[in-house]
Amino acid sequence: MRGDVYHHHFGVYALIESPCQSKILLIQQKDGPYKGLLDFPEGVPLPHEILEQTLCRIVTEHTGMDVEHCQQYRTLSSLFQYNSHGEVAVLRHIGVLYHAQTTQPLPQQLEEHCVSNLIWVEKSDLLSRDVTPFVSLYLQKK
Repeated sequence: MRGDVYHHHFGVYALIESPCQSKILLIQQKDGPYKGLLDFPEGVPLPHEILEQTLCRIVTEHTGMDVEHCQQYRTLSSLFQYNSHGEVAVLRHIGVLYHAQTTQPLPQQLEEHCVSNLIWVEKSDLLSRDVTPFVSLYLQKK
């Protein structure tokens, strides 16, 4: 990977489980290095936010619901090689994953007010899905 073009990203990620804890809520990335891959709902901290405030904002933006309780789960980092306009690029990605509980359980069938690319995925099916390195790391370190 030496000589490649490097990019850096830091984000805050929400691990939201279904009420029975058999599914997790993921978002299908529409663009960027992870286009088409499933990922945790994520956002970048605004200058005036601490990480927990970022988490609350992104959960509301993605789901329309508020966070009732959150706990930092782990910090993850990865290097991801991808094609950027015909050049090999590497994303150095650092993120803080929070376990987030919403004020009320998210429905199994998501409402139209939610971001259209949110989906519930059975934990047992995650290994057979195209996921980001962060979701892969979550699965390896459970």
